[in-house]
Amino acid sequence: MTKRLLAALAMILGLHATAFAQDDGPAPAQSPSVTPAPPSALGALPPPSTPGQPTPASPARASSGAAGEFGDAGQVVIAVDVPFQNEASQLGFVRSTTMGSTSTIVLVRPSADYFVTPRVSVGGLIGFARGDVAFGEPGVSSESSITELMVGVRAGYDVRMTELVSIWGRIELIYKNLSGGGSGHELPVVVNVPILLHPAPHFFLGAGPMFSRDLIFRFGGTDIPKTTDYGLQGIIGGYIGG
Repeated sequence: MTKRLLAALAMILGLHATAFAQDDGPAPAQSPSVTPAPPSALGALPPPSTPGQPTPASPARASSGAAGEFGDAGQVVIAVDVPFQNEASQLGFVRSTTMGSTSTIVLVRPSADYFVTPRVSVGGLIGFARGDVAFGEPGVSSESSITELMVGVRAGYDVRMTELVSIWGRIELIYKNLSGGGSGHELPVVVNVPILLHPAPHFFLGAGPMFSRDLIFRFGGTDIPKTTDYGLQGIIGGYIGG
């Protein structure tokens, strides 16, 4: 009897131990490992964009300034030389009295330049001038007059210095036909190198050195002493196109 009770007790304890071991349950499944992307691949990916968010604009190109716009191919330049000396004027009417003589000078000399390629210009002018001089007292004075017809060609090159400043050098040949009390002709070469200020697009003004020298000067069949002029010459003008 005692042996049977012990066997039954041993069986009950064995079943209880087995049930306790089964209640622990299976071990949790191990999640699969994720291999991180290499840093180079992550850097190549674009950042995520938010729907509806505008794309940031690229920075605007820096402006080259008004001086950078001057001198483009196809521009037509109309300018007036400030009359620091007689050769500079394009339109003038002067009447003066000196030492018993009275003189009247009328001058019209329009000109223009055209940029055939960037920075390289060609130009020309046509002109008319007339000067009348009266000597002596009224009624006994003597008068003389001279008429001048002219045509000129020139070439130039513009160098940009800053956004507002450039240097436009030009060399010019002018043929002048003279008449009045005889006839003759004159051929001066003129070089001027004004420093231009461009305060706004299509407008400029400036001044610079000028040099003029007669290559030929004959009147009434006689060679006239050739003159040389140098000094400062101003300019103001604008341009269209380009």
